[in-house]
Amino acid sequence: ENFFINWTASDVKPLKAIDQFNIESENENQLFKMLNQHNSIKGIIGPTIAKVYSGDERNWFSVTVVVSNELLSDAIEIMDKLNAEGITIVQNKLVFDGTTDIEKLLTG
Repeated sequence: ENFFINWTASDVKPLKAIDQFNIESENENQLFKMLNQHNSIKGIIGPTIAKVYSGDERNWFSVTVVVSNELLSDAIEIMDKLNAEGITIVQNKLVFDGTTDIEKLLTG
């Protein structure tokens, strides 16, 4: 099984917040390098990191990765060490690694 994990990262110290994962980071590249050090949160190809434009003038990023069931506990432990808060985990029914023939999928 694979799980979809989404969180938000900031350049400030972690705060108590619902549905946010706060990480001290100067920019997307620094955040990527920090995340890429951990195999369980690299994702299938890599993490998706997007700038969030919030009103609090902090440097926020939204991060999304796909994590296998076997690596989920390790991923949660690593996110805890990175001061993750409010992690959203959604179980995926289907995750396609590579190109998929949609016709075969639909006629199944």
